[in-house]
Amino acid sequence: MRAAVLREGRMIVRDDVPEPVPGPGQVLVEVKACGICGSDLHFAAHGADMLAAGADMEGVPDLDIDLAGDVYMGHEFSAEILDAGPGTEAPAAGSLVTSVPVLISGDSISPIVYSNTTVGGYAEKMLLSAPLLLPVPNG
Repeated sequence: MRAAVLREGRMIVRDDVPEPVPGPGQVLVEVKACGICGSDLHFAAHGADMLAAGADMEGVPDLDIDLAGDVYMGHEFSAEILDAGPGTEAPAAGSLVTSVPVLISGDSISPIVYSNTTVGGYAEKMLLSAPLLLPVPNG
């Protein structure tokens, strides 16, 4: 599937990435829209400075991002549910949703914001945590 990625800490490029597979408690969605947040633009231009500043601030979690690798972004999205992981209670396929931008996988929580591993809303499809889904009303 296609995704826009931040490569080498500077340039956003289109690339082919593996399609995610939903695990327990997760849903696979097709992204319908994703806003370009000002923080995304700032991170694309000043990612290394932002990571360094965050590391120096008390109470700011370590994002553990390797700017030498591809970085996935896109945390302001709406999407259509395609499928649910094993044993997952979720709205029906075809439902429009958004979510708090974190992905729960077993005992871990990954931000859907700047990540080398968790695909965000700048991809055609992404995973979301079923308990964090918010319905998008018609209209």
